[in-house]
Amino acid sequence: MQNYEEVSDQIIKRICECGWSAYLVGGAVRDEFLGIKANDYDLVTNALPEELEKIFPDRRVKMFGANFLVTSIDDIEVSTYRSDKNNGANRKNCQTTSCCTLSEDLARRDFTFNSLAVCPYTGEVIDPFNGKDDLEKKIVRFVGDPNQRIYEDYVRMIRAARFACLIEGKLDSETFHAIFNNRHHVKEISPERVRMELLKAMKYRRPSIFFDILHETGILEIILPEMNNAYGHDGGQFHIETIDLHLKIAGDNLSYKDPLLRLVGYMHDIGKPVAYNLIKDGAFIDHDKIGADMIKSIFRRFKFSIKETERARNLVLFHMRSFNSFTSGKAIRRFIKKLDDYNVSFKDWLRLKIADNKANLSREDYSKQQIKDFVLKVHNSKKLTPSGGFTISDLAINGNDVMTTLGIAPGKEVGDTLKKLLDLVLDDPSLNERETLIKLITN
Repeated sequence: MQNYEEVSDQIIKRICECGWSAYLVGGAVRDEFLGIKANDYDLVTNALPEELEKIFPDRRVKMFGANFLVTSIDDIEVSTYRSDKNNGANRKNCQTTSCCTLSEDLARRDFTFNSLAVCPYTGEVIDPFNGKDDLEKKIVRFVGDPNQRIYEDYVRMIRAARFACLIEGKLDSETFHAIFNNRHHVKEISPERVRMELLKAMKYRRPSIFFDILHETGILEIILPEMNNAYGHDGGQFHIETIDLHLKIAGDNLSYKDPLLRLVGYMHDIGKPVAYNLIKDGAFIDHDKIGADMIKSIFRRFKFSIKETERARNLVLFHMRSFNSFTSGKAIRRFIKKLDDYNVSFKDWLRLKIADNKANLSREDYSKQQIKDFVLKVHNSKKLTPSGGFTISDLAINGNDVMTTLGIAPGKEVGDTLKKLLDLVLDDPSLNERETLIKLITN
């Protein structure tokens, strides 16, 4: 991954020295003003692709894109100034052609702070839509006519909420009303693109802002009605905060390094409103099981992988287990075995549990010592098995031993026998000796 200085010195400088103009635009410039390290670079120039080929004879140059207006130079994309013409709604109906000026190119972009351009070589900053000012005021504003920008690509309504989350700001009034009035069009966005926006938002400091704006604009009710139903709902007899506030605090307290786990944090109690409607006592009986089925449906809807879907479902399924329920090594071993059976990482479960507890404003957070003591208790319990886990493979005998000892052929009886032995060893790890297990199955 090349950095800002390398892109400037190796590409922009050479283009400018050859008499052309070249600028960094879009997200890289926005992130530079925000003090964020850019992940990729969007360069534009008035040089045609064939001119770029002449300028970089010593580099890997490849021309591609509509009418060959995009040129790859050492895997950095450089676009010749372009303008868009939409022949119908959304990007698939967009026709891209070359244009003469940088202003025309910037006018095709979505938000004002994504329409900034900088030439590191000359130091020139081009800001035709006051994007720098909007960044400083923490305002998300469409370039030009907001209805037209939405018409060009409906996913921009969700992106507006995501960028508000990035800058920890808000939508300007005109942008808000345009999104609210066009919210029904989110139904036309592919599930894959919605999923991408959800996961990108999870990498910011406070994704709760993202969900709040989706709720306020009416979009959350359409794409995630299960979560929208939590807004304003009483938290029940064990919480003083509403369900939506609880979810937002929990999610905000999970790490951006694991976007999927964090997304689960924002949804772990979505079963509560449904459970409440079954028995209106504020206890939310079986909301973990209800929520597990709901999140499975949500993840399928947004085309997550089977593995990701099962991970999310099972984390929600087990999130109600309390530290206090593990009164013995036996209880811990059985729980860890259950997590293993459902392919749930103990660390994932613990992270979600800690975040869930932080989000309960009616009780104190787990202290560092409580967490340390619990982890040590689990560690000591796990040390009693060879692999540190609690599976049949940890037993001191295997299927061949069972068949030889009992004189039976491969089949269900072998597996059932091993499962019974594992059950006994979970209760008393000292039984996990070869001779002891042989005696147990022959007696």
